[in-house]
Amino acid sequence: MTNPSLVYLLARARAVQADSVNQEIVDRMLDALSVAEIKSTLEETVLGPYLQDWDPEKGTADHFELALRTYYGDLLYTFMVGTDNTVKSLIKPYLEFLELENVKIIMKALYFGWDEKTVLEMVAPSKARSIEYYKRILDNENYEIAPDYVLFDKLREELIDLHNREKNLQTLSFLSDLLERKILEKLPLYGVDINEENFYRNVMIVLRSLQAKIDLTKIPFELYPSSHHDVLQQAQQMETVHEAFFFLSQQTPIGQVFKKDQSFIPEDPYILMTELERSIQRYLVRKSLAAFSISLNPPKSLIGFINLKRTELEDVARIVIGKASGIPQEKIRSTLVRFA
Repeated sequence: MTNPSLVYLLARARAVQADSVNQEIVDRMLDALSVAEIKSTLEETVLGPYLQDWDPEKGTADHFELALRTYYGDLLYTFMVGTDNTVKSLIKPYLEFLELENVKIIMKALYFGWDEKTVLEMVAPSKARSIEYYKRILDNENYEIAPDYVLFDKLREELIDLHNREKNLQTLSFLSDLLERKILEKLPLYGVDINEENFYRNVMIVLRSLQAKIDLTKIPFELYPSSHHDVLQQAQQMETVHEAFFFLSQQTPIGQVFKKDQSFIPEDPYILMTELERSIQRYLVRKSLAAFSISLNPPKSLIGFINLKRTELEDVARIVIGKASGIPQEKIRSTLVRFA
């Protein structure tokens, strides 16, 4: 028997989606002559109330992305209120994943030595966690105490030890992968098969570790449980990102996913990883859209909606930041995932 809470939430989800950003809105954003014009366009959507305090003339990227994260957190929280434990267990991990963005900000604060005011302006409070929660975290004598609140206990010492040894931004980025693993291990971000998603996560982790020259065998880290595990372990032993990419393309489905979305292989390893990750995201978003559109499996449909909203907001942010930076329209369009 279908869970009544799920049926109700799916009806709500479809109502929310009807007032959300769509292809027409995206095209108008791309055609806009200014970021202020984009704001006016977005005020016609469910994002409108969250953009009231955003002034495109004074600040673009940080304040705008903060508004998007706050909207997304509130949406997830309101979908949890009044539902049964089964539905809550579906949604709660996505709130935790959203919270990870705030964790990353605090990690950067550790690295750069930001003051409390700067950090509080960057974290995204929500109905689940107010700004007072983050004030309590930061009301300590130093930032070294803050991770006790937000990082995962078993990884904290290893992370800080690695960070103190390496002290570079590539390592800081890689630490984010380690944190994400604790949340994402059993979380299907796109609503598709967890084994398939874990495989694509593993591909990116292996390539990033090669680029950052981090030996995965020397830190307390294991790849996600997935298919092609032996092949991924072989790729870890290779010298360059391109060598590992070509090997994985021959031995796994990653080559076909990339080929369907890209016409050539970039020589720059960073660009190759960026384009590969985008190709993977587009492939998985198409699966999310299929899951949401076909209601044969209500849990997967709900997860599909949750992740369509996330990728939708990420595309909106890409457009606003691109426009504010003077990037040509077609170049911005080439970076989109949900509205590619």
